[in-house]
Amino acid sequence: MANIEQIKAVITAATRDTEDVVTQVQGLCDRLDEAIVRIRTAAAGSSHPKADEAIRYLQQARDRLDEAGTLARGALDAAGTYKMII
Repeated sequence: MANIEQIKAVITAATRDTEDVVTQVQGLCDRLDEAIVRIRTAAAGSSHPKADEAIRYLQQARDRLDEAGTLARGALDAAGTYKMII
């Protein structure tokens, strides 16, 4: 059985990994925002349904990534609290 310091070390490592993921997710959200702007710009004046569909899909992907980031940040908060309690 691991002692408290070992458990805290594992939580710290997991927290660092999660922080890295949150940073990467934010970067991906930013890139999707850029892609949405590019497609909107390219399709300006066009009413083609496929352009609108592409934008909708990108926006959904961006929204889900944002949600994943929010959930990961919640996990960070909970892990931090757990680490302080033990």
